[in-house]
Amino acid sequence: PAAPTNVSATDTGDGDTAKVVITWVKSFGATDYHVWRDAIDLGASGDVNTENDNGADAPTVTPGTATASDGDSTAHTTLSIAGDTSNPGNVHVYKVVASNATGDSDDSNLDNGNRAAAGLTYEWFRSAGDGDAGYGTILGEGGTTDPYNDTNAPAPTITPGNAIASDGTSGVHVTLDVVGQSSNDGAGRWYYCEVSAVDAVTQDTDHNRGYRGGGVLSYEWFRSAADLDAAFGSIAGEGGTTDPYNDPNGAVEPDGRWYYCNLTAPDAANQDTTHNRGFIAAVTVDIIFDRCTG
Repeated sequence: PAAPTNVSATDTGDGDTAKVVITWVKSFGATDYHVWRDAIDLGASGDVNTENDNGADAPTVTPGTATASDGDSTAHTTLSIAGDTSNPGNVHVYKVVASNATGDSDDSNLDNGNRAAAGLTYEWFRSAGDGDAGYGTILGEGGTTDPYNDTNAPAPTITPGNAIASDGTSGVHVTLDVVGQSSNDGAGRWYYCEVSAVDAVTQDTDHNRGYRGGGVLSYEWFRSAADLDAAFGSIAGEGGTTDPYNDPNGAVEPDGRWYYCNLTAPDAANQDTTHNRGFIAAVTVDIIFDRCTG
């Protein structure tokens, strides 16, 4: 028989990720057709004018490099990938040969074809502790995008330190100070992403460590109502929001007041300092009499 004509193979632009579809115009008198991929005979197709090549090279995934942010936000760790791609299958050369009882035809025209690439999908994994091990998916938390902000990474923390209230160092105020306080980064976690595409083998990125950052500390002082370590009230309305803070409304010796400070920072749990007693010095006024004689 004559060679088949108008051989056409689907390619990337046709969007089929599962197979290459080869079509042709049948030859008069032919009873069977063989499709060839490169140098491989795909076998007898029968008296048809189309064949699906499911054995063409599959599309692939290049997973790229994962990055987890290092303290850029108090609210989350940002996870992102660079260099990730979805790739079409390798290009093959196709031809068709017709046959009947008398023999085989010449080769048809050649046409290139390949399986298409699909869009990428993502699934992030996070370690259970601050080590490159013990991973679990965060798919259920929404970890399916690039980039993704992991708000469930460990939050930043506060070390509240110790409160110090001055003991009579001034006759007009009690100086309140905090020592040893700090705003701390959240505990680190390790991450990787599973990158997938339809009909391609799933690939994992490399692993990377990230964490939420510690924010700026804010202060709110509290003072006892009496000379007891109890019944505290905020003095923020009096200006008690700094470190140090001079409290002009403290008690004068021998009376005193107790103090502590509540420390806050964005996205961290509030923490209280230790309690400490302080007082304003009693001012002694010396009166000197000058006896005048006339």
